[in-house]
Amino acid sequence: MQKIVINKADDLCTLAEDMRKIEDLELVFAGSSEIPFLRNVISFKFLERQADLLGKKISFVNEKGESLKFLEAESYQPSLEEKEFSKDAPVQKMEIFSILKNAALLVGVFLLLIGLGIGFWWVVPKADVVININSEMLVKNVDITASAKAEKVSESDKEIPAVLLEAVRKLSDSIQTSGEKEVGEKAKGTVKIYNKTSGKKTFSKGNKLILITADTEELNYYTLEDVVVEERQELPKGITYGFSEVGVEAENFGAVYNIKEDQKFYVDDHKTSDFLAQNEKEFLGGSSKKVHAVSEKDKEALKQTLEEKLKLSAKTDLELKLVGEQKIAENSIGFEIFDEVFDKNVDDEADKLNLSLQGRTYTLAYYQNDLEQIVKSVLERSVPEQYAFSDAETRFEIGNVLASKPMPLSKDKLELLVKVRSFVVPKISAEEVRDNIANVRVPAAKEYLDSLKNVTSYELTVWPRLPGFLNTTPHIKSRIKVEIRNE
Repeated sequence: MQKIVINKADDLCTLAEDMRKIEDLELVFAGSSEIPFLRNVISFKFLERQADLLGKKISFVNEKGESLKFLEAESYQPSLEEKEFSKDAPVQKMEIFSILKNAALLVGVFLLLIGLGIGFWWVVPKADVVININSEMLVKNVDITASAKAEKVSESDKEIPAVLLEAVRKLSDSIQTSGEKEVGEKAKGTVKIYNKTSGKKTFSKGNKLILITADTEELNYYTLEDVVVEERQELPKGITYGFSEVGVEAENFGAVYNIKEDQKFYVDDHKTSDFLAQNEKEFLGGSSKKVHAVSEKDKEALKQTLEEKLKLSAKTDLELKLVGEQKIAENSIGFEIFDEVFDKNVDDEADKLNLSLQGRTYTLAYYQNDLEQIVKSVLERSVPEQYAFSDAETRFEIGNVLASKPMPLSKDKLELLVKVRSFVVPKISAEEVRDNIANVRVPAAKEYLDSLKNVTSYELTVWPRLPGFLNTTPHIKSRIKVEIRNE
């Protein structure tokens, strides 16, 4: 239970407003019995009526804490002058005077209450209106050109000024080789080439000799020098073949080319009936093993890896050159190699391959404010007439800014693709809503709110709730609060 102290300056409207603001359901009004409206039963009735509407219970006490009753308020104590006058006046005149006086008092009180009621009805009511509307997402891709030759922003051409940034960086790296090769020694020996023909024959260095064997694998050897073989000789004792000795070397590495003595060989593509070779001693020295070697894939992989590292490092160098609101678009960095040095060639025996790269990166940096100016211009032309941006302060969000085309070698222009997201809401004016629902009956105000387009829901609260034709929205517009919410 909460106590409300009544002062002489308080009126019924003030007390009714205080009663509405207090959350307690039981209230006690305390005031001096000398306060005029506490001596009037109508005042009690008015406050009791407002308490009923608010679902509250009230009582009244005087300055001594004694309960005030309606009958006490209706009682009337005549003054000393009136008592003196009554001694001399006839009883009939006094009764007439009393009737007239009470009638005048009642009329005055009635007119006062009417005036207070009208004033209360005109000034006190308040209304809260909450209108819920749905915001809609607007997504747009904007093509913008950043140009090193532009001096100012051009909204019509969607072009913004840009600044050329360049950076040079040198990096080295290495990888384990993945190739394999066979190395070793080639078998060597000496053969006699027999000439069974009647003509002298010269065999040049590198002439091929093929081992005659039953195995399917063909073993080839090559002469190490030029050799001349005389023709055959027909003697009384028989035919003697001409022959010459020459050193030979196996075609490939490997112990398989080490062969025993007295092996026969085809001499190139000649028939054995014409030419034949034979070794008198075994061939020795052939050996082989597999080792790591540089492959073409090793070179390609190392170069690709080092290029990526070089690009990343150079991008950091470019970003360090940015000043103020300058930005670099994704995928906008151009790159060129002007020095490349491998320490090994393909098929070289090696466990590691080293590479040194020196490259140049370049891009065009733009200013964020210039980009936002173009985006804002494009969006404002894209928003439908019946919609507006949902937030005047943050009208759009700029997502990724990508280079739609590779950075050209000319280095003076860059095509940008800008993804923009914004939220728009239906245009509803709070002031217009206030103008249309002020000083009308509540059903008429609801009918107007129902007619608003793109409104998902609304809530109208009017205080106090008055009966019949008195149930209107506030006459004073400033007493109507309108709130528009985005869902």
